[in-house]
Amino acid sequence: MTVLAQVTLFLTLLFTNISFAQSREPVATQSREKAEKKNSAEDKVYSGKEVDVKAKVSRQLDDPPQPGRDCDENLRLFASLRVVLHKSGKVTEVVLNKGTDCSYDKEAIRAARNIKFKPAMKDGQKVSQYLTVEYEYSRH
Repeated sequence: MTVLAQVTLFLTLLFTNISFAQSREPVATQSREKAEKKNSAEDKVYSGKEVDVKAKVSRQLDDPPQPGRDCDENLRLFASLRVVLHKSGKVTEVVLNKGTDCSYDKEAIRAARNIKFKPAMKDGQKVSQYLTVEYEYSRH
């Protein structure tokens, strides 16, 4: 039986809307808040639209997710994940948006954690970026 595996990796821009309320507290508190804002800005995760240079993902087709025995062999398996490509060069967060309710989901998460990439850039600095990753598998 011939097995045809199709793995697709799509970059999807995610929109992040963050608003900061202005404070009317004393100056000492405002200084502390400015320091906290600076730290939170350093840890901020940007969408693809918010960065100057998007993260560059190298395709990882040599180790695609494979279905386990608990997955229906006749189904098209699909997993969509939201990942954080951290400025350190590692995937730091993986959230399953849509899956198959079988072991293929865990395999997709494993594959996403192993994504290799160059971090996004904003204002000449490396920054973290959201990415939507989609894996598809079908047997013919």
